[in-house]
Amino acid sequence: MAALVPLCLSMIICDQVVFDPTTRKPSILGVVHELHGHSFPAASPRLDIGAELTNGRGLLPIDFVALASGGLPGGFEPIAVARVPVSFAHPLEVQIAGAQPPRRG
Repeated sequence: MAALVPLCLSMIICDQVVFDPTTRKPSILGVVHELHGHSFPAASPRLDIGAELTNGRGLLPIDFVALASGGLPGGFEPIAVARVPVSFAHPLEVQIAGAQPPRRG
């Protein structure tokens, strides 16, 4: 039997993803629908990424990877990685994961 690979159903950029400590229910705060910069590269305030995931089983590390266009056509290079553990009881279960990408210094 092939190993299960988690699938991302949706992603959202927001100010913050907060999980209630008692119920573990997520709240997506401050949905970001546009960013403006006067010059590039541009700095942004704190941003979180929320993802809706399914098709997993057990405790799995999920990597959120930010990519930048590399020097080659179609080539991308990772510039930031945030790893978060996500627990799946069943492959049909949908989980919400949140991560704050590390700031590039």
